[in-house]
Amino acid sequence: SGMANARSKGIKLGRPQTTIETLPYGFLKYYPMFQKGSINLSELSRLSSISRPTLYKYLRLLEGG
Repeated sequence: SGMANARSKGIKLGRPQTTIETLPYGFLKYYPMFQKGSINLSELSRLSSISRPTLYKYLRLLEGG
């Protein structure tokens, strides 16, 4: 009943959606190197300290796919 009450008041529930503005700095720092081809997906994931599935989500968000 508490969640229904919050919904009726217009409060958003759940995790906030990821946007380009909220991407982590570590990912954005190494992304240009990935675009140039000097590092691969595994290295980008390791350097950014993010998992591969999260990396794919960020790439889809940036590349508009």
